[in-house]
Amino acid sequence: MVMVTSEKTMAKVQEAVDEAGAEAFISKPFTAAEMQAKLERVVAKAVEVRVRAMRGGSAPEPEPAAAGGGFFSKLFG
Repeated sequence: MVMVTSEKTMAKVQEAVDEAGAEAFISKPFTAAEMQAKLERVVAKAVEVRVRAMRGGSAPEPEPAAAGGGFFSKLFG
């Protein structure tokens, strides 16, 4: 899921993304190219997980959150 927000305060964005379980976010205003780039990354990750599962491999283990972690540790970690 990619969350679309008009919020610019990073603390509020992080809280909302963590609560929603989104994989990424994009702030308004944004271009179609920016949204496409976000969606391509999220879909590529989902496809990778699906292919591993179909091949009998396990899904990747969730990475532990860094101090102050959550969404942004996944995004920049």
